[in-house]
Amino acid sequence: MATNWGITTILGSGVGVNFCRALPGTSPNVANMILKSISVYESTGSASDSIRVALYSGGTSDTNPSGASLIFGALLSGAGGAGWKVASAGDESIPQNTRIWVGLKGSSTDLGVQYSMDSGDRGDFKTDGRYESSVVSNDENTAWPNPWPADSGSSSTAWYSIYLTYDTSSGLSIPIVRNNHENQ
Repeated sequence: MATNWGITTILGSGVGVNFCRALPGTSPNVANMILKSISVYESTGSASDSIRVALYSGGTSDTNPSGASLIFGALLSGAGGAGWKVASAGDESIPQNTRIWVGLKGSSTDLGVQYSMDSGDRGDFKTDGRYESSVVSNDENTAWPNPWPADSGSSSTAWYSIYLTYDTSSGLSIPIVRNNHENQ
């Protein structure tokens, strides 16, 4: 069964995506999570506008993603028009009960996403709010770096309408038995 994590509601204010930002949180304490998609609510834009989304794990703290490992990144091209835009994932694993970062970047003030500065709207994200990078390019046509480089950006109490959809694998665990005959 698919489960959503993040902010699944359409928040109250719109902002143009001319930035590279990431929202921190702790992944659910659920084993065998498989990323299915990242969804972001776009409030304005045209068919020529694009944004890039990502999922990272790790980082130096809840307020800085430096050193975080890229799990998934995707370009949402021609995303124009209001509505939820979905980047389908390729079944990447999400580590359980681990610091994660959901990234969003773009270089067009014409493409808007919804946000809130009210901590009551933070959904599954940390209370520290979003991180704005001072070193990762906001160019949506540039791939996300792996790992996230050393960064001295800033945090602000703002959250975006963005969420992950994951499923859990129900595969059987089969132990591997090895016979070591070297010392016999």
